[in-house]
Amino acid sequence: MSENEAKQTAGNLERLTQPVMVKPDPSKLEFVPRDGEAPPEYGWGRWCKRGDGRYVFVPLAGRWIQVTPEFVAGLGFTSSSQQTMRMFRNLARAGKIDLTSVSPKVTLVELGSLWEHLKKGAQDVDRFDRGTKDRHDYQYGNGK
Repeated sequence: MSENEAKQTAGNLERLTQPVMVKPDPSKLEFVPRDGEAPPEYGWGRWCKRGDGRYVFVPLAGRWIQVTPEFVAGLGFTSSSQQTMRMFRNLARAGKIDLTSVSPKVTLVELGSLWEHLKKGAQDVDRFDRGTKDRHDYQYGNGK
């Protein structure tokens, strides 16, 4: 990779980790897209307690989130983290979600692709039954 390509890649990665939505007024629950960005259809965040006993929703920055035991539990998965990570990798190999490993112990999932996958599953609970295209893609993408 040339030095110019490396700088461009670093710039793209830095942009992907910046918040897509920004809060112009801290006292309001309103967000606007960052300049030149489309708002994400889905997001991930947490509820933070304010001093007056109320809570405010704080979106997490970026479209990519680290696959952690807390994140996986928040999605409702109860299997071991090793089994869940294998499932995420299998789905990525089959082209169902976007996943990237940034180091041996850090894996990120792109939220939009994950929410879209979950939405499709809710609309068609039989999509991974024997003989379906999704089942074929999942198995073929994983060398079975």
